[in-house]
Amino acid sequence: MADHHHHGHDHHGHHHDHDHGHSHGHGMAATVEPILDPAQESLVQALHSGFWVLRIIMAVLIVAYLLSGAFKVESGEQWLVVRLGKLVVGADGSPVIKSGVHFGLPDPFDEKIKLPGLQNRLTIDSFAFKRREEDRGKTLAESTPSSDLIKPGEDGAMITGDKNLSHGVWTIEYVIRDGKLFVSNVGESVSDFEPLLRSLAQTAIIHATAGRRVEDVTRTVSVVSTDVRARLQKLLDSLQCGVDVNNVTAETIEPQSVKAAFANATAMQSERDRAVQQAQQIANETLNQAAGPQHEGLLEAIEEYGAAQATGADEKRLGELRAAIETRLASAGGEVARALQQADGRANEILGAVRREFDEYRLLIDDYRRDPEVVMLRLWVRMRDDVLASKKNEMFFLPRSGVLDIQTNRDPLRALERDRQDYIDRKNRQPQQ
Repeated sequence: MADHHHHGHDHHGHHHDHDHGHSHGHGMAATVEPILDPAQESLVQALHSGFWVLRIIMAVLIVAYLLSGAFKVESGEQWLVVRLGKLVVGADGSPVIKSGVHFGLPDPFDEKIKLPGLQNRLTIDSFAFKRREEDRGKTLAESTPSSDLIKPGEDGAMITGDKNLSHGVWTIEYVIRDGKLFVSNVGESVSDFEPLLRSLAQTAIIHATAGRRVEDVTRTVSVVSTDVRARLQKLLDSLQCGVDVNNVTAETIEPQSVKAAFANATAMQSERDRAVQQAQQIANETLNQAAGPQHEGLLEAIEEYGAAQATGADEKRLGELRAAIETRLASAGGEVARALQQADGRANEILGAVRREFDEYRLLIDDYRRDPEVVMLRLWVRMRDDVLASKKNEMFFLPRSGVLDIQTNRDPLRALERDRQDYIDRKNRQPQQ
């Protein structure tokens, strides 16, 4: 092997010396284009192909990285973008991004904050007694406390203004109104906000129940819930949380140890309310029978007149009030209307009789001036006829005898006949209904 190598070397040197002048001009070409074997050529081609694939993959990754900053905002959602620690403000001057597809810088240059646009709910049971595990999910009324006694640290309760206790489970429904205020002053998620909301809601509940009776807290809970909502919204606005409280509902109940007493008091109150309602119904029926549907206005006018009399109002004012009563009476119904109709009929009857007597008297005066004796005789005859024709008179004849017994008692048959006739006359005088 050494000899062969040496021979080769000599041949190479001989060839170089022999062709030195001839190969001087072609030496560069031989250096640039070396002769490669097939294996090396395949390796070079594979490396070139791998580099191109790597370039393409890198380009795709760069494009994907840039496009990763795109995001879609659904209707009702609130998105905000924090770029290098500052909120990005849109063209409308608001950092809250409207619905649609938007492009931004990829992480970590842009931080996207998504706030829910739907209504959120938080349940507060810190004012309820400790319930058994099997009662979870049931209402307070359906649940049984673990003990008849209220144990501090285990059972929650509300202290009312009359120094009584009650239990309650409260539900707060809220929405994020202003995403900028929420992110700036609260946090980036609902979970960041709920501890603050829970604390503020407990404060509002304590203040709202501390000034009320236990009956108000357990029976008119909707009024108390409205008060809690107003107090809670005021606290949230003072902290500029950007949150609106839509509704507050509650289920309240008295302690188990006095539940029977409260139930009895409620039953008695319901019975009282029924009695009052029944009395009011009877009063309305009686007043409707007395004066019809217009009885309220008539009573108000009468009471106003009585008050004016008691305070010593002048006659002009009293006259105005009497006129108001007369106006109300004109439109009244019921017994008042019937009594007024009868009074008007009787007044017209009396007025007619007086007018007839006056006309007759005036005629008699004229006749008396012409012939007094004839007028006096005529009046005497009329008087005698009236006396003798009256059904109230009873006539009897005296027989010719020496002894006469007179009984002064009235004839009962005549008295019965007079009463029957008086009844018929009164009935005929009444106006037809």
